[in-house]
This record gives sequence, structure tokens and C-alpha cells, in this order.
Amino acid sequence: MDAKQQCTFDDEAVAVEFFKIVKHRLLDISHWAVLAGSGTSTFQLTNAFGNPAVRLAQERDYIQIDIPGPGPSADKRFF
Repeated sequence: MDAKQQCTFDDEAVAVEFFKIVKHRLLDISHWAVLAGSGTSTFQLTNAFGNPAVRLAQERDYIQIDIPGPGPSADKRFF
């Protein structure tokens, strides 16, 4: 799936501030489920070694996603 959103602002300062907010939300992977709402997948940021990381995403990090529904046992359904 490709997703795209476009916003237009009359003031450059407002556009820059909006960009900062959106960038923070994008990099704050551990809180994506809050934005998506209940009953959705859960997301966990991990470092390059697969250990949970409580911070904004950085280069070489990974995202662990738990997708609800039928499939492998709970300990093997991460992608």
C-alpha cells in the first residue's frame, strides 16, 4: 500500500512547525498504536540487535510489528 498526504500552508513558519510535529510522530514508533487506535497492530522499536528501544527511531533500527488475527503462535508472529 502506498499512502500519501499533502498539506498547504500560507505561512512558512507554520509549515516548518507542522513538519517538526509530523517528523516526531513518524520516528516515535513505539506510540504508533496510540495514533492508530485500539484493536490495531502493535509496534515496537528495536535496536540493530533486536533489543527494545524506548526512543525515537535511528538509522539501523528495526520495527517489530504484532499483527492481530489468525496465524502462527504468539511468539512467532512478528515481522
